Amino acid sequence: MLTAESYQTAWAIYVLAGLGLLLSLRIWLIASWSPAKSVTLLLVLAALTLTPSAPGEDASGYAPAVVVFGFELLTNGAESAMESLRALLASLALALALATGFFLFQRFRGGSKE
Repeated sequence: MLTAESYQTAWAIYVLAGLGLLLSLRIWLIASWSPAKSVTLLLVLAALTLTPSAPGEDASGYAPAVVVFGFELLTNGAESAMESLRALLASLALALALATGFFLFQRFRGGSKE
């Protein structure tokens, strides 16, 4: 069983690794893309990677929602996986709303000509 300290350490490592992955993706792979495309991709990937979800009704902690969704879908069926799917969809909707806001800001500012 995880202690509170090791649980927080594990989440800190997971979040730092996710942010490091997104930063390296931004630097090496999509640096030549337009800002609107790269921000959209990074926000969607951040939403998929960093969204937490409770692994069960009686769980005292959280786990990455993508992992919870996969395990719940495979072990307990689609009905029990809906909780983590709702968390993922809400996070994706927020990411797309932020990306749309960034795109509109770029358009009105005159920075993007796409």
